[in-house]
Parts: sequence; C-alpha cells; structure tokens
Amino acid sequence: MYLSRSRSGMETAMGSASFARQALTVVLALACVTLCAGSQGDFSNSLHFVRKAPKGHLPATHTRLARHPSAGPSAPEQIHISLAGPGAVAVNWVTPGPETSSSHSILHRLSRHLPIQLRHARLGRRLCPGTSIVQYGLESGVYTSQARGAVPTCYSVGDYDSGVLHEVVIGLDGPLPASTDIFYRVSGSGAGVWSEEYAFTTPPPVGPASLPYRLGVIGDLGQTEDSLETLEHMVASGPASVMLVGDLSYADGDHERWDTWNRMVSPLTSRSVWMFTEGNHERERASGVPSWLAYTSRFHLPHAASGSGSPLYYSYDLAGAHVVMLGSYTDHGADSDQAEWLAADLAAVDRARTPWLLVNMHAPFYSSNLNHLREAEAMRVSMETLLRQHAVDVVFAGHVHAYERSYHVYDGAPDPCAPIYINIGDGGNREGPDTHWLPRPDWSAWREPSFGHGTLDLLNSTHAQWRWVRNKDSVTAVDAADAVTLVRSECHMDRGAVDRAAAAA
Repeated sequence: MYLSRSRSGMETAMGSASFARQALTVVLALACVTLCAGSQGDFSNSLHFVRKAPKGHLPATHTRLARHPSAGPSAPEQIHISLAGPGAVAVNWVTPGPETSSSHSILHRLSRHLPIQLRHARLGRRLCPGTSIVQYGLESGVYTSQARGAVPTCYSVGDYDSGVLHEVVIGLDGPLPASTDIFYRVSGSGAGVWSEEYAFTTPPPVGPASLPYRLGVIGDLGQTEDSLETLEHMVASGPASVMLVGDLSYADGDHERWDTWNRMVSPLTSRSVWMFTEGNHERERASGVPSWLAYTSRFHLPHAASGSGSPLYYSYDLAGAHVVMLGSYTDHGADSDQAEWLAADLAAVDRARTPWLLVNMHAPFYSSNLNHLREAEAMRVSMETLLRQHAVDVVFAGHVHAYERSYHVYDGAPDPCAPIYINIGDGGNREGPDTHWLPRPDWSAWREPSFGHGTLDLLNSTHAQWRWVRNKDSVTAVDAADAVTLVRSECHMDRGAVDRAAAAA
C-alpha cells in the first residue's frame, strides 16, 4: 500500500529510521517536555488549533446520561447492537432489576459491613429473573418475527447492583437479509412492556462487491462534553458501523457510570453496529479483585464465532474487510493462546473475499507521544511480524489521548509491506489530550493532541479514504483535518509478495 496525499504541502516520502532511534530519544524526554508542550509549530502539522482544558465526567443527571424521566419502572434502556456471526446480530439492553425491593436494599446495606472475604461473594455475574425478547420485521410497526434469549443476568460489585442484562441474537434461525432495514423493539421487565421502535440496516454481503463501505473509528470516548461533541461529529460523518478501540466509559469501578455511558451512546448504538475491544479502563478492581466483569457482562463480544477462547480478542468479516480485535491486557506473548489464535485467524483470511485486513488494539505499537510511551513494546515484539507477514493494511489503537498516523513501518523502519498505524485515542475522555511529544520520528506522518474521530471509506478492493475529523472544526466542515488515500500495493494484494520483498531486502 502507498499513500496518495489529498492535502497540499504534506510530506510524501518517508525517511529512514530504526526503532532504536525512538528509544534513544527517551533520554531527551525531560528536556523535550516543555518545548513539545509549547508551540505546536515545531511538532504538529496544525499550527493554530486551540487545546481545550481537561474536563471531568458529565453529571449523572445530564439529560444524555440520566434515565429518561418519562420511562416507566419496567422500561428497557441502554440498547445496543453488535455482530454475532454470519447473518446474525446481537441486541443487548438493560431493565430495572429486582434489587430495588426494600428487603434487598436492607441486606445490601448490611453487606457493606461484612469482612472483605464475604463481600467478595457478592462479586460476580448471576442469573436474574426476566424474559429477553426481541420482536422485529421489515416494516415499521409490523413485527413478523420474534427471538428469545437465554435467562438474563445481573452482577453485583461492592455497593452496586446492576439492572437485568438482556441479550438476544437474531438471525440464528436463518440469516438476516443483507443490506436491509430491520425494525425492532425489546421487552421490558413487566408483562406487555416494550421499548419504542428502533431500526438498523443489516450489513451488506461479505465480499468486495459490497464496497464502498464506511467505517467509523473512535477511541477513549468517556462521558464528557467533549465526548458528546465527538458523537455529534460521528453522526454527521454517517458511518455504517463503528469500531471503538477501548476505554469506553471511564467508569473505573463506579459501575453506575456504565449505565450513564450506555445511555449516552444508545441513540447511536441502537441504530448501527458498534464493535469494541477492551482498554485498560475496562479492567476494574471490583471489591479489590481485578475484573473485566462489567465489560464482558454488558456487551456481546463474538469470540466464539471466530474460534477465539476469550472475549478479549476476536475477529469478524464485514463488507470487504476482515477485522481483528486484539487484547492489549491479556496474555500476548509469542506462545500465548492469543498469539496462536491470531496466527491461525490471519492465515485463514481470503483476500479475494475480504481484501482489506484491519487490526484494532488499545495500546499502540507506534506512538511518539510521551504518555504511555512504548507500553506495548512486548506485544509489538511478539506480534508485529505476524501483522507484516499477513499484509495487514491498517492497525488502529487508542490509549494515547491524541491523534497520530504513521507511514508504513516495521520495526521502526519504512517498509511498504508493513501496516499503517493510526492512533485515535482522542474521543473526549475526562483526562484531556496528551500534549507532550518526542521530536517527530521519521515514521510519523501526522500528529495532533485534539479530540476527534475518524472514518475509513473502503472504496473498492484497492483504494480507501481515511479522514480524521477534529471536534473543534464545524460539524458541517467539508475538509477533514487529516485526509489521505490508501492504495494497496502488491504486498497487500498478494501475501506471497511480502515474502518475496523480504528475500530481496
């Protein structure tokens, strides 16, 4: 793949570099902090943007985060849809739980005074009373099909009890028709209680004939005013589906913040597919025990459909792309289950069917920002060669709260058969942008500490258009802050060309 720059004045050639050079620049980091945090004319493509100050969470009473005041005591909420295998879509939602009863509340309060060993017994997912039903059809108000899920679940952590967590997969009895509007509603916790009607468009058939297709990409979203701006810009961009590369809610153990975050994004997630990989903020300490409990309980993560033994890494096919979600915070050594699964998953990709190969993770392999510098180095060492061998086109990551796009790079040096790396951990989280940079490495094409999101238009089997949109720019702005056309090279169209290029080097 090579880059065709669509903005004048951008660099088009990549100089030589080595990963060791980046390591050496760490020695200069302390001297660089003041300089790199100052004039962005030295280290950013954009010279005149204004950086916003960090903000905290929106209050839980905010209209986008609070339970709707007109919702009844049994009304469903926090609806989102995700892919669940070929022709199938999972619908997840929450209804109020039985924990609101007075007897349970008394026991709940008493449990706070138990020894920590006994309080740990409250930690975990359990079956909860309720029925999970989705009614759906091809016309508004006409529900010709119905699907039931398994017994719903709940979980408790410390002083928090979740609502009832529902999941129903539709399309198991027969694949949903592709590229079709589905109208649906979900059951509440009382007899005859239903949500309002929602609608989404099913994915197109897998294959290059389904291109063009627009993917939205976002990371480190949080629940701030900046997060809302990012979502507003995302809606204006109009992606058919969204990939979120970790750090969703920034609940950090305050599990009510999972409820507020899901309410915030539900206007989008109930109407289009959103797919997730986990970030460090999804690993929370629950009663002193590190846990992925909230993340794995609230979302459908289709690992079984892709042969993965863990919900922390999986893959799926969508339009003309094979998409891989990797786990930065589960075992990723060369002999790990994840690495073994990744090797088998990449080897099975049919590039004639899914010409585009995209990888998502949370902690970036390449970043020139001082924050989280080289945190993913062990994972890079164990997995980067696999990504190159299988001609991965683009690797998306978050974690660093700034935007950065690389040229094709492998082991710190230019390599036309290697992926492009895009860091997009700038969704709007409460911690604010990461503004301190190392001097720009030769592999770094564009970087800026501003909040925003990206879209990847897969135009056909060989060309794609990447756009990064800043929140500070108008929602109606035509030009993206960073826009580049990606053109797949021989390496990325013919996996054997990677080996030939390596032999010739």
